[in-house]
Amino acid sequence: MKRLLIAVLATASVFAAASPAAAQEHGLYGGLSYTAYDALDLDFGLATGRVGYQFSPEVAAELEFGVGLGDKSPELFPDASYSIEERIGVYGVFSWPVSDALVVFGRAGYAEETVTFQVPSIRINEERSSGSFAGGIGAELMLDSNNGIRADYLYTPDFEGNGSFSIGYVLRF
Repeated sequence: MKRLLIAVLATASVFAAASPAAAQEHGLYGGLSYTAYDALDLDFGLATGRVGYQFSPEVAAELEFGVGLGDKSPELFPDASYSIEERIGVYGVFSWPVSDALVVFGRAGYAEETVTFQVPSIRINEERSSGSFAGGIGAELMLDSNNGIRADYLYTPDFEGNGSFSIGYVLRF
């Protein structure tokens, strides 16, 4: 968690250093998406929110927060349940505009997630947090000057599941 706080503060200092001209030319964006995540041979869903700042057509920084959407039980242990409580990350985003409407991007940074494991019949209730380098690729299709659709894949090698797919809405301010 300390590493994540340092990364968030570093990102905030980058936002603070942006010139007013750059803030007017490019700017703030946000979005909501559904993230599909496979861990321990179970399929999880997360509701994910992002906020970022586009410094230039090629460079942005973004924060991401996801909340798990329910528990899953393994077939062999129906009394047990796993859930992803939350995932938070901070990323540098490097974009390549293909056209006025389509952008492909790569992103890299640090993510942290919290998972819980419960077996009520034998009184196990365990929560664990872990952090990892995270990197991925994606694309964003703008429907007009402010609204768009985003899809991406994020690889997180140190988590129970190594990757997630996300699709959602983007709003540019």
